[in-house]
Formats: sequence, C-alpha cells, structure tokens
Amino acid sequence: MTARGVSIRLRLTAWYFLSLVAVLGALAAGSYFALRASLHHAIDDGLRYDILGVQSFFESRPGRTPAQLREELSRGPNPQLGGGLFQVFGDRGELLYQSPGLTRHGFPAVPPDVSGDSAHFRDAGPEGWPVRFGSQRARVAGESFLIEVAEPLRAFHASLRDYSRFLLLFTPVLIVAASGVGYWLSGRALAPVHRIIADARAIDPGHLSERLSVPQVRDELYQLTQTLNAMLERIERAVTRIGQFTADASHELRAPVALIHAAAEHSLRRERSRDELLEAMNTVLRESTRTAGLVDDLLLMARADSSAEEARPIPADLAAIVREVSERARGLAAARGIQLAADLGDGEALVMGEPALLHRLVLILVDNALKYTPEGGDVRLLLRSTGDHAAIDVIDSGVGIGAEDVPRIFDRFWRADRARSRGAGGSGLGLSIARSIVDRSGGTLTVESEPGRGSTFRVRLPRLRS
Repeated sequence: MTARGVSIRLRLTAWYFLSLVAVLGALAAGSYFALRASLHHAIDDGLRYDILGVQSFFESRPGRTPAQLREELSRGPNPQLGGGLFQVFGDRGELLYQSPGLTRHGFPAVPPDVSGDSAHFRDAGPEGWPVRFGSQRARVAGESFLIEVAEPLRAFHASLRDYSRFLLLFTPVLIVAASGVGYWLSGRALAPVHRIIADARAIDPGHLSERLSVPQVRDELYQLTQTLNAMLERIERAVTRIGQFTADASHELRAPVALIHAAAEHSLRRERSRDELLEAMNTVLRESTRTAGLVDDLLLMARADSSAEEARPIPADLAAIVREVSERARGLAAARGIQLAADLGDGEALVMGEPALLHRLVLILVDNALKYTPEGGDVRLLLRSTGDHAAIDVIDSGVGIGAEDVPRIFDRFWRADRARSRGAGGSGLGLSIARSIVDRSGGTLTVESEPGRGSTFRVRLPRLRS
C-alpha cells in the first residue's frame, strides 16, 4: 500500500513506533554501556583495595628479604591477603610470588609494563577464564616491588549477558505495547476529525445552511471547524446569489422575448400594411437591442463573479474619459431638457485601470443621473485630484432615493418602487456593474441622496503619480 492510501492514524502510529525504537534503542544502549562502565569501576576499586592489602602485608614484615617473603607467601592462605589472586615481582622483574590460581590457569610470570606510581588496569587470561588485573609499584623498607592483583570476570560477563537478554526481551515488548497505546490515543485524538468528516458529508447543495459541529476545546480543530463554517457561509451566499441572479435574469429576459414573439406572431397572423409591419419590426428591433444589452450586462457580471478575467490595468487619463462621456451625453441631455455640465478641475488625472471599463463606469453613472432627472433639471460631473486619489462626483437634481433604499441600490435587478422602474428603460444591472468595475480598479463607490433633492454618486480611485 502506498503512503497515499495509509490513514493518518496509521501514519501517526508508525512515526510513534519509529520514534520509540530510536529513543528506547538509544536508552538501552546507553544503559548497557553505563552498567558496563559501573561494573568496571567497582572491580577497579576492589583491585585497588587488594593492592593496598598486599602492600600492607609487605609493610608489616620489615627487614625480610625477598626470599623470606616468598617463603612466607608460599606457606598457604594468609588472612591479611584474603586468599586473593595476585603476583609480586621484584625490582629487577623477577617473580617473587604467584597465586596458585594464576599458576593453575597458566598465566605467564611476566611483569607488565607499568610506569609511575599510579594503578594500571588491563584485561587478560584465557577465553574461558578471563580476569582483570590491577598493577601498581610499591616501595617497602627501601625495596621496590610490582604488585599485580586479579579479579575473575566471569560474574561481570554473566551480569552483562543477563542484562542484555533483559533488554532484548523487554524493549520490543515495551515498544509494541506503547505503539498499541499510541494507536489508541491517535484514534481518540482523530475522533473529532471523523465527526467533522461525517458532518461535512451530510451537507448537500440543498441544505447549505447546515454547519459543522464546533468542538468545545479551542484548539486547532476548533479553528479548522470555524474556518470550514466560514467557507460554507461564503458558499451559501454565493449559491444563493447565483440562484437569485439566475431567477432575476430569466425574469428580465422573459419580457423582451415575449414582446418579440408577440410582435412577430401578430404581424404574421394576417395580411398587414407596410406601416403595421414597420411598427412590428421596430418593436422587434427595440426589444432585441434591449435584450442584447441585457445579455452583455449579464455576461459582464458573470465574468466578474467568476474572476475569469484578470485585471489588466494601464495608466488611464480619467479627465479625458470624463470629457468624452460628457460630450457624448450632452445631446441626450439636451433632448430631455436637462442641462449637463462638466468641471474637470486641473485637467489630467492619471489612474491605474482599464480605460474601456472606466469609460463604461462614468457612462453608467451619467446615464443613471439623466434617467431619473426630470425635464428642466441639471446634472454635473466634477473631477478632482486629492492626495493619493482621484474623485468623480456625478450630481443630479432628480427624484432622489429614500434612506431605506440606499443600501440596496447596488443589488442586481433591484429598483426602488418610486425611483427605479422599468419604464425608465433600465434593467437594474447598471449600478451593480459600476460597483464591480470600481472594486476591480481598487476604488470605492458611495452615494448620498434625499428624496426630491437629487443624488450624488462619488467614485474614488487610486491616483497614479506622474
């Protein structure tokens, strides 16, 4: 099974197992070598004590020659020496005495190479009877001796073997037992994750209002659950908005399509005069034009929602865009008996944006002001550069917007009962498109309005320093 098919619980247990093997292996090896060093230290301390015992034996017999000392040592076990294993060499390296135990096991009567007055230690002896020697020079009554005592190592090696068997038996058992506990603990730790998975699987597109259960403990799983719930809330809003958008779009498209169908059907029902046919064709052209504009607006909003198009900002002269829009709208304003004025301030106002979209933004705001300004009213365009921003104000003396309606005027397909009607010719998408263009350009769009006193739409865009 590949790593992709292994559950987190098993992977955690595997890492726990490997960590235990490394840690307990290091502890076992460390304890083994610590025990070995401790036993060596205890043996060496015993050998130093035995060397002092032999030296005390010599010091308690002053004036005796090496031959006399050899003879006395050969008589049998001496309580002062404790019957230990030792051998003594003279100043010239001649053997003065060797314990029968050493002689029996064939230890060579060769003095070790010992320098100085400190004790020296070494391991020696045949394979079946290893010993540890401790050697030290001693001077007694003007005579120099080399004393070497021995301690069998069979018990030492037996202790190490027993401890090694204990480690080899106990360590794997401990690792397996601890890994089992780790597997159980990881299951307990991941239980909230399984609950989150179950809750998430229970949520379907028809019940997006449901949320995941939030753990009581404010840990990482709490933060994960809160994050997922926030994501679900955003998804719910998006799906709701898409559903509403689809319903509103179909409603908006139904009316012009029905008019086109009715006009075509009426003109074909019987023989018509040229004027009647022209009137029907004008109706079809007018409604098809309106439908095409609505479809373009819907496509623009859909692309804005899906972020399918990345912004490609370039330096754009906002003054030139406002001037062009005002000149284009001046004839329409005159036809409606509305006075249109533009004040461009100090001239050039450079911003980073997409000129085509900025042109449409200004056109939407001006067209919106003209639609809801009665004959004899006025519309003003003001362009100002303030600090790091360029501001466009579109001010009209129209019907205005009620305070309760202001928060909703940027909603798609929304119209106020008094001020936003289909009779004005709009689809209810203009201000929504304007808001999306401003957001895409990194600016802000706000409105100030009072019923009967007109409205002011204010755009603020980041200014490009020249």
